[in-house]
Amino acid sequence: MNKAAIFLVIFFSLCGVLGAVEVSEWKAFRDHFISRDGRVIDYVNNRITTSEGQSYAMLVAVNIDDRQTFDLLWEWTKDNLQVRTVDRLLAWKWGERLPGTWDIIDLNNATDADVLTAFALLEADGKWHNEEYRTEALSIMKSIQEKLVVEKWGKMFTLPGYFGFTPDNRLVINPSYLIVPAYKKFAGHTHQEFWNILYGDSLSILERSTYGKYGLPADWVVWDPSGPQIFSEKNDLFGYEAIRVLLYLSWEHNVQLLNGLEAYLDFVAQIGYLPSTVNLSEDTISLHDASGGFYAVFARAAGEAGIQDQSNSLWKKAGQKIIYEKDDYYSNILYLLSKIKLN
Repeated sequence: MNKAAIFLVIFFSLCGVLGAVEVSEWKAFRDHFISRDGRVIDYVNNRITTSEGQSYAMLVAVNIDDRQTFDLLWEWTKDNLQVRTVDRLLAWKWGERLPGTWDIIDLNNATDADVLTAFALLEADGKWHNEEYRTEALSIMKSIQEKLVVEKWGKMFTLPGYFGFTPDNRLVINPSYLIVPAYKKFAGHTHQEFWNILYGDSLSILERSTYGKYGLPADWVVWDPSGPQIFSEKNDLFGYEAIRVLLYLSWEHNVQLLNGLEAYLDFVAQIGYLPSTVNLSEDTISLHDASGGFYAVFARAAGEAGIQDQSNSLWKKAGQKIIYEKDDYYSNILYLLSKIKLN
């Protein structure tokens, strides 16, 4: 185990209740997961890098006021992922295409990464007063508006990516890609009416994307003229994807949008662990305990819901679990994202 990983173990074991991301906490993540040239490494998945990973780290970097790392992350992202010739969207997956050859693996975008990257750039402009950040954010926002937002059935929808999500007069939607606090931020910079409408419609879509006994958001939904339903061709779960709905609604101070959240938190307290997934079609839960990052998201959400004792307990469990997840970038970044406070 290297020094950075050892520090992660020691540091996270001391973490408890919500506070702003600590400099030492960020340094531990940065030293272990971010390469010297600014690439966020997903050790669990063949050391790939995703546009989402870059955008998450950029958000934490600006939040912790680490401009050097922010610029390093953004330069790597521009040089290696912002390579599409027809727009300013980011190719979502980079890694070892062939033995010894590292490059773009999938040129399609992941819309949440585009949104969060623009969001991070606007946050950076607000903190460090560099107009170039804002200009770059606006170019991404323009591509999002032109290529990824569609109007159907009286609503504006954000597609998960440019290609592959509009089969047979249906729309496949990932609720965790509807990052409403970013839309609100965008409205303050350009095309206010457009972003405000998208903000309101996205909240409505999120409300209608919840299922099961506890009304949890689905990882994937599909819309047709009759409305939304769980997109079972992907899965029937609240899990890896939809956990971020809770995160972004926590940033928005709007977890009450999920009417069943408090009942689900009560259920979690009764059974003594946080299930890694919930099958929303069958109302069954996984017997596997969730990751430390998932615990952190629920801890933040519980705090936003005013359930402070349970929030503290969940934070404590998050810190205890994450020390064993030293190479799990997703769990570790969820942990940090659950602690950031946005402007």
